[in-house]
Amino acid sequence: MKQIAETIFRLRIYLLMIFALLTAFLAMQASRLRVATDFSKMVPQGHEYMENYRPFRQLFGGGNQIRVSVSRSQKTIVDAEFLKKFRQINEDVMFVKGIDRRTVRSMVSPETLVVIINEEGFNVGPVVPDIIPETEEGLAQIEKNIALAGLIGRMVSMDMRSALIYAEIFEGEVDYLSVYRKLNEIRDKYSNEDIHIGINGFAMVAGFVNDALPKIVSLFGFSILITFLVLYSFFRSFRLALLPLLCGGLSVLYALGITHLLGLSLDPMTTIIPFLICAIATSHGIQMVNRYLEECVVHAQGYDAALHALAGLLIPGTVALVTDVLGFLTILFIPIGVIRELALTASIGMACIVVTNILVLTLILSFFPNLRHTEAEGPETKAVGYGKRILSYVGGLSHGRKAYWVLGLSLVLLLIGMFSSFRMTIGDVNPGEPLLWKNSVYNRDAAEMMKDYMFGIDSLSVVVTGDEPGVCKRYDVLRTMEKYEWEIGNVPGVTVVVSGILLAKMINETFHEGDIRWRALPRSERDLGFIMGYAGSGEDSVFMNMGCQSMNIMVYLLDHKGDTIRRVIQKSKEFIAEHPMNGARMLLAGGNAGVMAATNEVVGASQLPMLLLIYSSVFLMCVLVFRCIRGPLFILLPLFLVSLVATAFMRAVGLGLNVNTLPVAALGVGIGVDYGIYFYARLRRERERQDTFLDAVAVTLETTGAAVLYTALTLSAGVLTWLLSDLKFQADMGLLLGFIFLANMVGALILLPALVYVFDVKGKKGEECRYRAM
Repeated sequence: MKQIAETIFRLRIYLLMIFALLTAFLAMQASRLRVATDFSKMVPQGHEYMENYRPFRQLFGGGNQIRVSVSRSQKTIVDAEFLKKFRQINEDVMFVKGIDRRTVRSMVSPETLVVIINEEGFNVGPVVPDIIPETEEGLAQIEKNIALAGLIGRMVSMDMRSALIYAEIFEGEVDYLSVYRKLNEIRDKYSNEDIHIGINGFAMVAGFVNDALPKIVSLFGFSILITFLVLYSFFRSFRLALLPLLCGGLSVLYALGITHLLGLSLDPMTTIIPFLICAIATSHGIQMVNRYLEECVVHAQGYDAALHALAGLLIPGTVALVTDVLGFLTILFIPIGVIRELALTASIGMACIVVTNILVLTLILSFFPNLRHTEAEGPETKAVGYGKRILSYVGGLSHGRKAYWVLGLSLVLLLIGMFSSFRMTIGDVNPGEPLLWKNSVYNRDAAEMMKDYMFGIDSLSVVVTGDEPGVCKRYDVLRTMEKYEWEIGNVPGVTVVVSGILLAKMINETFHEGDIRWRALPRSERDLGFIMGYAGSGEDSVFMNMGCQSMNIMVYLLDHKGDTIRRVIQKSKEFIAEHPMNGARMLLAGGNAGVMAATNEVVGASQLPMLLLIYSSVFLMCVLVFRCIRGPLFILLPLFLVSLVATAFMRAVGLGLNVNTLPVAALGVGIGVDYGIYFYARLRRERERQDTFLDAVAVTLETTGAAVLYTALTLSAGVLTWLLSDLKFQADMGLLLGFIFLANMVGALILLPALVYVFDVKGKKGEECRYRAM
């Protein structure tokens, strides 16, 4: 490795010139990178539920809906002035760019019809007429129409004080920030002491995240400042504290530039990735700077110190980063677009760190004087003193009885982690939008809608489709649907189930002069065809297609918690298996809860294979480098333990496994393997140099161990500042990452040497783990 390092250093001027040109080019590309949200990338497109529902999306609606609730504080909505204003709001929503105006539905929509039978016969007309009446008789008729059309609990609140507007967002890439701002303008325009407007849907969440992006970036900047201050307290040098961060920023710049060249965009939900690239780059930079300071003791010239630092860390640093790349690449098999783009960007970032924080950093250091005799020399700071005392105590845990106690405690934590992993919630743990705080405007609006509308805001769509048209006129099919509605309606978490059957029963009752005894399905195909034809007209075509071949059952849920959705899906699958239909079938699942169900199933099915692939790639890379089996196992076991303990931590703080937290598992392994490879490689080197294992551990802790400790404390301090974020998601990730950084540090500094002592030093040695150029 020294020969390679010498060759690199001989060309350092030319290499730095190349890197400068590359930096300028990639900076220009990074400035062109689009930050955009695409709902389709949040959905597992190849999943069975998505494939089943795709042909019916235009007919029955998709999962990307918005709901606008207009409420009154005192009077009911059956008021001429309110109805006129509500119609204006409905029209304003219809013309928001990004909203499919064909899908806008409310009680004032022309498509929202009511069937009335009087002495003149059947009369089908809009619930609210084009010209809103001012008289009491006219308003009373509107109130009656609302009840007859079955809108109470669905489009109108139970107390008649609020009404809903439904709309769909166009497929593909949409300017969610614009949609968010336009809807908020509508809210501000019409809200007053009497009228309150609440808005719910993915567009509002995505728009809020886009709108909060400057604050998110500023918080990242603040965390980097905290990181710099902690590094300065350790290194006691402005240049040495700043250099790892600058090179980390360079790796982010390279990654974003290459991402743009590949034609990819950055989703606001994944803005955490650039910071994580910077964090991992800083981790490697700290190792390199720490090694440089070690070499400064031996070599008088900064050039020689940098040269030997590169020679010593080129292999472990590169191997650690290659395992990071492999770890993130394993996420690519998860069929969710946003996760795949995240994995690709992160993998590119890890590859860039090899260039920036191993090569560029040491080349810059080669131009510095011997900093240990200048800036870095001086009285020991409190931070360094505390660090030495911590490491001295840690060294005592790596041998003798204490090592066995460490393994015993690790076994207990392993069992706790395994127990927690079996009970881990797949999906959201709490009601409301998990990306936002509970007291956010969005979640307060959602809670109000849940209270006002019996149907709720989370729905799962089940399609019943026949092999031929006319299936809606078959009594056996409708009877099976009735049974399903009854059974699924009794599942905990289901608020109400509605389909064309309910409307058909109400129409049949209307045909028989409002006699409730006739609120049932007729058995003859002729009568069924007649009634279902009325039930499938107008606005209620969301329950049936024109050919009477496909019908929609809407299952409304109390919330979208992972357990709630799982129960509904499980019961639906059991019912479908037990009730096959001749010439017809039931298909799962659409609606926003259907999308979540598909996502949860993909995430749950991906966790174990992803971790196995990550562990396998880490193990194989370490075997190739260390040329033995035991060494890689010593590195891998702490990683496995931290992954399980992190699961227990997530359960303790109320986090579920979802598209946001799943990639953090890969990141946790990536950080942990960096610590482990650096520490074990140095420990192997010192065991060959020192007389006893205790001496080898002491030297390793004073050098590489100190860098691992400083790295973990520095990065944890940085990410914990995210707890101040306006986004609950960012705060949750900061808390989780802070825990993972510290837990991996404990695993590398305490558990790894204890494993080596018990199974390598005290046990039968067998083959020796060696690796060149340490």
